[in-house]
Amino acid sequence: MRNKDIRPAAYGLIALLFWLTVWEISAQLINIPLILPSALSVLKSLFRIITSPRFYKIVLLSFLRIVLGFMLGALLGTAISFLTHYLTPIRAIISPFMTVVRATPVASFIMVIWLMMGSSLAPTAITVLMVMPIVWQNLTNGFNAVSRELDEVCSVFEIGFTKRFLLLVLPTLIGYLIPALVSSAGLAWKAGIAAEIIAYTNNSIGKEIFNAKNYLESADMLAWTAIVVIISLIFERLISHVGRRFSEKDANT
Repeated sequence: MRNKDIRPAAYGLIALLFWLTVWEISAQLINIPLILPSALSVLKSLFRIITSPRFYKIVLLSFLRIVLGFMLGALLGTAISFLTHYLTPIRAIISPFMTVVRATPVASFIMVIWLMMGSSLAPTAITVLMVMPIVWQNLTNGFNAVSRELDEVCSVFEIGFTKRFLLLVLPTLIGYLIPALVSSAGLAWKAGIAAEIIAYTNNSIGKEIFNAKNYLESADMLAWTAIVVIISLIFERLISHVGRRFSEKDANT
């Protein structure tokens, strides 16, 4: 069992070392730090950034903006899925809007929201718009996946709406909600940081990436990008872990 636990971590470490080696060799061959800085220079920039007193304030504020948007998007997507499932007229109104939101380029939404709401609210608002349609669509699929046979059995035995929902509908919806949250977690960070870059939000990771690009500090730009990737992966794993524990608890009860 211990070997099985160690093996994925070992493979991950080998993969990381392989790609760092490829990166370093490529940087040496190109020999233009402005285009591709070396892995070592990026690591030095990363260490300098994370030891800066401003680093924690910037990361915390970006984290709060994006997580707030993620939570609001999940709540709105959940609420709208219930409305569109139980109220057909609302479904006819909401469905085209969700289709437009999913089809419209993120940059276009960022520009519109930036002009309407300002740079400070743009990252949160754009995160809401990215998360909401995913949660709504998955939960809509979850409602459609509820067993009709079991629903008919509940009707035969005159089981009330509340008990029927808790025993039949809710477990199905949870199975669709958790993957939606996991898949939208990474998208939330991509869209939120993009909004910070375009809107030039104060005290944000996006603004630091934009400044590094303007000052041609490629190593700093990649270091901040690496920070975003790491935070996004941790957040996604956290959502996945909480969802898995919740599913196990629900199954046991």
